[in-house]
Amino acid sequence: MEILEKEKAYWKGMESYDYEIVSQLTEFPCIVASKNGVREVDEITFKKLFEQGKDYKIKILNIDHVVEKKLSSDTAVIAYEIEMETGMEGNTQRSICSCTSTWVKKNEEWKCILHTEVENQAQQ
Repeated sequence: MEILEKEKAYWKGMESYDYEIVSQLTEFPCIVASKNGVREVDEITFKKLFEQGKDYKIKILNIDHVVEKKLSSDTAVIAYEIEMETGMEGNTQRSICSCTSTWVKKNEEWKCILHTEVENQAQQ
């Protein structure tokens, strides 16, 4: 499950606030869909958004219910549920989101070109 390992690396980069890791795993411009809407994001905007979140902490607790499908030698999709704690300055909340990503292989490297997430209604 090569793509799952890429997703985990991406989330690890978000946890550790490591732009280098996250940007290396992203194909720009990328598409993001969340509760804040749908947008296409170029690398300059992505970095600006990333830097704006420097005080926002993410801790991944669990990734479960993974479905991964390789569509061709250079395209794969993945869906999963992720449980995480997020917040700022000690004010954290726990949530579970359903996520999907589309990965493309360019120059022998897998990169995420589309990510969607929606917070699940039924929280633990």
